[in-house]
Amino acid sequence: MTTATHAVGPAPQEPSLLDQSVLDGIRDIDGSGDELLTRAVGLFLEHAPRAFARLEGLVQSGAAPGDCASAAHALKSLSRKAGA
Repeated sequence: MTTATHAVGPAPQEPSLLDQSVLDGIRDIDGSGDELLTRAVGLFLEHAPRAFARLEGLVQSGAAPGDCASAAHALKSLSRKAGA
C-alpha cells in the first residue's frame, strides 16, 4: 500500500476586519500617539451596536426599503470612519 504525501504550506491568512490604512491615517492626524485613535474606536464601540440594532429592527419590522438603506448607510459610514 502506498500512501501519498502532500506538501502543506502555511494556512491561508484570514482577512483583517480592520482597515490598517484608516487606522494609520487617524494616527497620522493625531501626531502625538494613539489618543485620537482610541477616541475614534471608543465612539465606534459606543454607537455601532445602536446603529446595528436600528437596522436590524427596521428589517425585521418590514420597514420601507429606503429606511433600511438609510440605516445601513449610516452603519457603513460609521464603520468605515473607524477602520472597521
